[in-house]
Parts: sequence; C-alpha cells; structure tokens
Amino acid sequence: MARVDEALADRPRLATLFRNCFPNTLDTTTELHDDGSTYVFTGDIPAMWLRDSSAQVSPYLSLAGQDADVRRIISGLIRKQIGYILIDPYANAFNRTADGACWAPDETDQNDWVWERKYEIDSLCYPLWLAHRYWQATGDDGVLAEYYESVKAGVNFMKWVDQDGDGLVDVMGSNQYYDNWPAMAGAAIHISGYWLATLRIAERMAEKMGDGEFAEDCRSWIERGSRSLEEKLWDEAGGSYLLYHQPETGIKSDSVLSDQIIGQWFAHVHR
Repeated sequence: MARVDEALADRPRLATLFRNCFPNTLDTTTELHDDGSTYVFTGDIPAMWLRDSSAQVSPYLSLAGQDADVRRIISGLIRKQIGYILIDPYANAFNRTADGACWAPDETDQNDWVWERKYEIDSLCYPLWLAHRYWQATGDDGVLAEYYESVKAGVNFMKWVDQDGDGLVDVMGSNQYYDNWPAMAGAAIHISGYWLATLRIAERMAEKMGDGEFAEDCRSWIERGSRSLEEKLWDEAGGSYLLYHQPETGIKSDSVLSDQIIGQWFAHVHR
C-alpha cells in the first residue's frame, strides 16, 4: 500500500480509491477458519459463490509468491471450494455452516451446506482457474499434488454437459452466469471460451503430474471444441461470433456482449 501511495503521489484521489478498494475483500468478506480453509462471502448476500470468491481474491494472486498471509488466504479458499464441490458439484453457492439457509427451496434434494443449487458451468471453471493461477504465482507443486485429482474429476464432470459430442459444453437457459437469458441454448461463445481455456489449464496440470493419458484427452477435446466453436459460432456476414447457436433447432442470437471473448483472455492469463 505504501509503495502505491508513493507511486500515485501526484494522483491523490486515485491513491485514496486504491487504499479503500484493494483491501476491501480482505477487510469485509474474508474469514479464516480453524481447519485452514477460507470463507469468502459475496458481500451483499451471506453466502459464498464459487465464481465470485475466485474473482474476489484474484487481485492478490500477484502477491502470493512473496506473502505468507496471502498464501494462507488463497490456499485456504481453494481448500474450501474443493470441499464444497465434493459436497455438491451442481451447486453454485454455499453456506458458512450447514444451517440449511438458502436463496430459495430447490425441487431436488438440497444439502444444508447449499445456499443455491443452480448449476452454472463457469462455477466449476473458476476454482480450477484459481488453483492454476495460485500454482503459477507460488510455484507450489504441493498444492497441485493435493488438488489434482479433484481438478481432474471436475473437468470430467463438466464433460457430460456436452450433449451433442462437439467438444463444447452446452448451455441450457440459466446454466451459465447470464441467468436471466432462458432462451440461450447450444454452444455459447462466452462459456465455450471458458471451457476451452479450462481444458488447457487441466492439460498443463496433467503434464506436470505425469498424467499423459488425461493430458492427451484434454488436447483431443480442445481440438474438437475449437473446430466446433468456429463452425457453429462464427458469423461471417456479421464479422463477429454469435452469442449462442444450436444448429439442430435453429435457435441462435447475434447479440454482442462485452465479455463475449473472455475465454481468450482466460487462456492468455494462463499461458
């Protein structure tokens, strides 16, 4: 913080904004638990989202290699996320304790740990992204060894969402973060990008762990999915990617969103 204050001495308002914003997650929404895990609730709701908690700690990843406290927070969050996924891989948000609190009752059997059981593909991508970024930042192979099998299981779990065998996970209304877009179906550019980048992350982890079979499986999915993305989603007339497209039904949208090619950024960060 002191270094930033010095660097922004000629921009006091920006310095003040940074001082207020940068530590906010740590000061207001982060709890260290006695079992070594970390609970990061979303802020406006007293529950922890897999996706949101990963994004909330992402500004601190660059410090993880040099600060033991930051390592404790982020490694503890990864531990918490993996534990939650093992409880229910279909859920996207979880309670601090198994108290049965929830956003709304679900039609399926719901564990008391689960705040919301709305399967979102990106909810499983983000913890894998966080684990990989943490490994990149710290060089801590122990973390990779501890969580690799869980990462592998998460990727294999997501594969079943590919309903048509094109190598891309399929969206079905609200199983992605634009949860008020019920017409969305088939391949969607933002989720397809996330998925292919997640497979690339898993491939690198597999190579490090000497799991050649799984690494090759990831490469095969990447190749097939990349071809399908271009064939199904590139709109030659419009000069951009479709938001989503299900060729067998003709359902599609040419809406353009600001994060439509976020998967490319995702992959770039994890080079």
